[in-house]
Amino acid sequence: MNPSCLQNLYGLPATKATQSNNVLAVPRFLNEYANKEYLKAFAAYLRPDMNSPLTFTEQFVSGGQSLQDLSRAGCEANLDIQYTVGLATGVPTVFISSGKSNLEAFDILVRSLLRQPIPPTVLSLSYGFNEDAVAPPRASLNLAPGSPRAASPTSFPRRSTKPPP
Repeated sequence: MNPSCLQNLYGLPATKATQSNNVLAVPRFLNEYANKEYLKAFAAYLRPDMNSPLTFTEQFVSGGQSLQDLSRAGCEANLDIQYTVGLATGVPTVFISSGKSNLEAFDILVRSLLRQPIPPTVLSLSYGFNEDAVAPPRASLNLAPGSPRAASPTSFPRRSTKPPP
């Protein structure tokens, strides 16, 4: 599925965004990296209509890195950044690289976002964890603005892995 098909299907504009204070964040886990050269190739092939080059900035948490060697690029990380930047025309995008690659990385990511004075307006997250690997006490993260320990947590309920009767 290419960007123009998604734009048509969901009514997404191909024109540059006008809201200057929006920021998209795309995290990476599992030792994957988004590659800027691959993004350029993606744009040339699938978004030649864009007048300005597609790009993203980077943020590092818990020892995250920017490995731009093409052999280190990850399939999931590249797919996420290419389609996010390719569909959100002109929206500043930050790629967040974590030095961890487990459930702890997600906790660290959320807490680092909550500590920012002006966090990104959108977090695009395509990674997931197997439900049986997340103990119920950890399945509840506190995502209330302003503090990682705010009084009103947001829960992510566990779904049963058993088939319905």
